[in-house]
Amino acid sequence: CASNQLVVRFYHEPRLSDLLYLTALVFLITPFGQQFQILLQKELQFNRLAKIDIITALISSIIAIGSGFAGLGVYSLIFGQLAATAARVVLLCSIGLKRWRPSFHFAKQDLKGYISFGLYQMGERTVNYLSANIDYILIGRFLGPAALAFYTIAYQITIFPLTKINPVITKVMFPIFSKIQNDNNTLRTGYSKVINYISLISFPMMAGMFVVAPEFITLFLGEKWTPSITVLQILCAVGAFKSIGNPIGSVLLAKGRADIGFYWNIFAMILVGITVSIGVNWGINGVAFAILGLQLPFFLIIQPIVNRLIEMKFVEYLKSLK
Repeated sequence: CASNQLVVRFYHEPRLSDLLYLTALVFLITPFGQQFQILLQKELQFNRLAKIDIITALISSIIAIGSGFAGLGVYSLIFGQLAATAARVVLLCSIGLKRWRPSFHFAKQDLKGYISFGLYQMGERTVNYLSANIDYILIGRFLGPAALAFYTIAYQITIFPLTKINPVITKVMFPIFSKIQNDNNTLRTGYSKVINYISLISFPMMAGMFVVAPEFITLFLGEKWTPSITVLQILCAVGAFKSIGNPIGSVLLAKGRADIGFYWNIFAMILVGITVSIGVNWGINGVAFAILGLQLPFFLIIQPIVNRLIEMKFVEYLKSLK
């Protein structure tokens, strides 16, 4: 309740209150199936996970579109998300309970090593989420909902490879890399291939979108979305950097260094917060330029750390991009 009111006051938007309460149900439902999802990933059962993703996406679309036609407005999106979350949990539990039966067991020694790793990973994901959404938060607060809409549509287009293509690769990376975490030679080879494949897909996509951004926006979204064009073009460069940085997390986790990811994301969140706070004075284009300006320094700091973990020369990494 307290956090709900903080968000409402921050955005000066009372209508958010009921929406936040409903959306929060996702966090109560999701954990019931999450352990089975991780176990399926660990055993590389991605065919089953893909089927679950397809089914839940269909359910979400049907519920959201049906609710929209029923005149439920923005609630349609929330109902679609809740339906997808509930369906995912049911499907994961129906598969998982047949293979892994939870039982009551507690031994203190079993937790050794897992607690610190888990806390670092939880902290890293929390901080990373905040870092990735600071621009949304500050634009919504200082520039208003219209500016946020223009920025959001541009950002969502540019991160398409990150949300639809990269996860397909990185979900497979972590369990495989974990099995060979002590074999740096094999890790280097695998990581090089991943960077090669991702850059092969995302770089041409980002370059192409940069070129056709004016036509794409006006043709598919309409003239009223033209303020998104420049932002989209700026963020195309951001998308290219983010796409090759996405697999870093899997390497850090596979090497058991969730602590590096945690501290790195705290550092990144602070810098992003400062630069976006400055950039917001020049509107959404200023925010986009602020985020773009951080990408090269971030790359030059974190990439050598990852390379050192797997004993990979920077020249070797650049060959993967070439």
